[in-house]
Amino acid sequence: MKEYVSVSIVSERSAVKANLFDAVYEKEMEQLIEDVDIIMPEQLPDEQEEEALEMVTQGLVRVRGGRVEIVYDEGELSGMEGSQTVISYAKGEPQTVSMIRTGAVSTVLVFERGVRHLCTYETPYMPFQIGVLALAVDNRLESEGEICLDYLIEIRGAQAERCKMTMKVTRVA
Repeated sequence: MKEYVSVSIVSERSAVKANLFDAVYEKEMEQLIEDVDIIMPEQLPDEQEEEALEMVTQGLVRVRGGRVEIVYDEGELSGMEGSQTVISYAKGEPQTVSMIRTGAVSTVLVFERGVRHLCTYETPYMPFQIGVLALAVDNRLESEGEICLDYLIEIRGAQAERCKMTMKVTRVA
């Protein structure tokens, strides 16, 4: 099955105090999640304001090899022009979502609530190791056409960010 769709993405980013590389034990990860959950954007210092991005693009939804995939090309607005993104999950396991980017920048990110995943982010300049910790994965793609991710992401040695992404998929007439 393959269906052409409109993909609407709204994402927000804000700096947080977190270290995804040193928190290696389950108890530390639970504490990190609790600490981050109590941080409200209005509590951030002025120099760490929220950044928001809205993007609408064309893409397709397909079911392939037991996985549901949303495929779209990145544009200039996202800063990753020349890359293609695939958001996917195994049918029957919507609580674990993967994001695969190929092209000018490439990476594989895994979003699974409460589980830290270490990944590599390849750029034209050099690769970076990044940590990803999903605080929430709300996947209602098949029922309502929407996936919401709330996660922490950190490039090793840089300030961690809390990211919230809502992706809405609608049929193209």
